[in-house]
Amino acid sequence: MAMGSSGEDAPGYAPAAEELAVAELLAADVRDRWRTLLATPKGRVKAIAELSEFVKWLDPHRRLPVARDATEGSISVWLRDQGAPKDCRLMSERAALDGREMPLIDALKATAAGGVGSLLLCVPGKLIYYQHPTVDIRFAVRKK
Repeated sequence: MAMGSSGEDAPGYAPAAEELAVAELLAADVRDRWRTLLATPKGRVKAIAELSEFVKWLDPHRRLPVARDATEGSISVWLRDQGAPKDCRLMSERAALDGREMPLIDALKATAAGGVGSLLLCVPGKLIYYQHPTVDIRFAVRKK
């Protein structure tokens, strides 16, 4: 469910479980902040706006750098080998992508151009892929 840009808090709002599970892959000192942000539509808008800086929140012990020359196809195969299903949910500063569920390879292609921060939620609480706005900064994050 993509949230509108108004950021209004909505009665009965429930954040997506896969989005909340991202907290499990973050550095311990920011997990509660992430959960708090995602607890309301207004907070979610703020969290999405901060995705370009998301790399600083990632638990450095769980970060797996992706080679600069890796293609979307090779990244997709690797993520599938790590347990990613064929479809994933996106969180993205790009409104047209945010909240969508799509095939993993299509999500990788859609975010590869960079320009905005994006997360591909592959396995809730266990595996995500992060694309920084700068094309050559990207990571997979895995909980062992």
